[in-house]
Amino acid sequence: MKWNRIPTFLALALFGAVSGGCPADMLSQDGQMQNNNTSDDSCATMTDLRDLATQLGDLTADLQDVDGRVEQLADSSNGQATEAAALRTDVTQLQGDATGLREDLTALATALADMEARLQTLALAAVYGDGSAGERVISGDGKLEDTNLQYSDLTIEEGVTVTIQSGAVIRCTGKFTNRGTILVDRGTDGGRPPAASSSSGAARAAGGGVSGISAGVGEGGDGSVARAGGTGSPGLSEFEARQVMRPAFAFAGGGGAAFASGGAGGGSLTIVAQDEVVNDGAINADGGSGAAGAGGGAGGAVLLASRVRVMNTSSASISANGGAGGESDSQSGSGGGGGGGIVHLLAPEIANDGAMSFSGGDAGAAGAAGSVTAATRMAGAGGGAAGGSGGKGGAVSAGAAADPLAAEAGADGFALETLVDPTALF
Repeated sequence: MKWNRIPTFLALALFGAVSGGCPADMLSQDGQMQNNNTSDDSCATMTDLRDLATQLGDLTADLQDVDGRVEQLADSSNGQATEAAALRTDVTQLQGDATGLREDLTALATALADMEARLQTLALAAVYGDGSAGERVISGDGKLEDTNLQYSDLTIEEGVTVTIQSGAVIRCTGKFTNRGTILVDRGTDGGRPPAASSSSGAARAAGGGVSGISAGVGEGGDGSVARAGGTGSPGLSEFEARQVMRPAFAFAGGGGAAFASGGAGGGSLTIVAQDEVVNDGAINADGGSGAAGAGGGAGGAVLLASRVRVMNTSSASISANGGAGGESDSQSGSGGGGGGGIVHLLAPEIANDGAMSFSGGDAGAAGAAGSVTAATRMAGAGGGAAGGSGGKGGAVSAGAAADPLAAEAGADGFALETLVDPTALF
C-alpha cells in the first residue's frame, strides 16, 4: 500500500477550517475579536484542527517513508529469494557430485580389495607354490624325481624310503605328511689330495659349503719332522644359523687325506606348507664319514615351515649329524669329525615330541704308537663345517715309525624352533 496522500474531502475540509481563522461574525467592525464565551470556544476548536492537520501531515509523511522501506525490503527479499534459489541449485549439484564421488570411491575400494587379494595370492604362491602338481601320495621306494615340486598335498606312506635331491624345496598349498623315511642326498664332495688322484680321479679341494672355507688337508712329507693335521672349516653362530632359510645344494664338505677322500657334506631339504607339516617318520641329512685319515663331512640342513603347525611326533626323528673322521693307518693320521648340521622348525605352533639330532662327527681313531710307517705320510685332514665347526685332523710325530696323534671331533650344530608365520621369511 502507498501512503502518498490523504482523502481529498478530508484535506479540503481541514484546509478550509484551518486557513480561515475565526469566523467573521466573531469580529467587531474594527477587526477586534469580540469578547464572548462563544467566540473563544470556536477559536480554540480551530486551533485544535490546525494541530490535527499538522499531525496528519506528519503521519502521512511517516507512512510514505514506511511504504518506501517496505518496497526496499520487498526488493531485497526478492533478491535474497533469488540467491537462495541459486544456492539450493548449487547444493543440489554438490549433492549429486558427492553421490558420484561416493560411488567412485566404493568402486575404487572394491578394486583395491581385489588387487590386494591377488597380490596376497601371488605372495603366498611365491612361498607355498601354486599347487599345480596336485595331490601326491608316494607309496613305493625310490628317488623323488618330479620336476614340479609344487603340490596341493604330499604324503609319504609308512614303510616307504624316498631319496630327495639336496637343495630341494617342496611347497604345498595344503598339507605335508611323512610317515616313511626321507634320505637327503649328500651335497658338497669331500676333498681329495694329489696323492690319491692316481687311483681315485683328479685332485680336488674340499667343498666349503655354507662356511665358504674348505677344510684343511694334513701336512705331508717324510718322517724327518712331525706333520701337522689339517684345520677344520669354521661353522656358524646360532644367529647366523637362524638366518639360513634356503640352504644351498652344497651345504658342507670334509677334508681330504693322503690316499682317501674326505666325507661328503650333508645335503639340505626345505619343506613349506600353508597347512600342517607333519613328520611321523624319519628325515636323514647326515654328513658322510671320511676314509682313512680323511675328515668327516658336516651335517646337512632340514627346515620344516608351516603357516599353521609343525609336528614332529613322538615316533619321529630328524637327523643332521656330522660324519666321523677316518681312522689313521700306516700312511696318515686320523681325520677330524664333521660339524653338526641345522634342524629348524618354523610355525605359529610347534609340537616337537620326536628326536632331533645335530651332533658333530666323531674324530677318527688314532692307531697305536709307531703305526705310521710309510716313507711319505700325511697328517689327518680337518672336518667340514655347517652349523658346527669341523674338527682338526690328527698330527703325526717324526720318525720312521711315527705316532698318530688324536684328532678333534666336530662341534655340534643347532636344533632351532621359531614361533612365527614363516611366509615373510621365505
